[in-house]
Amino acid sequence: RLALKLARGYPNTWPRAQLAPRYGLLAAQLLAGPLNQRMEAGVLAAKLLDAYPHCEQRPEIEVLLQSLGMTGGKGQPA
Repeated sequence: RLALKLARGYPNTWPRAQLAPRYGLLAAQLLAGPLNQRMEAGVLAAKLLDAYPHCEQRPEIEVLLQSLGMTGGKGQPA
């Protein structure tokens, strides 16, 4: 839970930091995996795509959204 809190807060606290999308993705992966909060993970991942459209993690974020059955648009179901 602490890792989730830290990873989730990083993009909000330092939105222009180069690692912000990476830590946001980590938080989404934790939500989707061990914490089994798939919808919340999808919403977070979609927000990351919107906030960081050209980040190097984009392919990983898109794969996560697909695995959750969601598109890139605000975490909506596919």
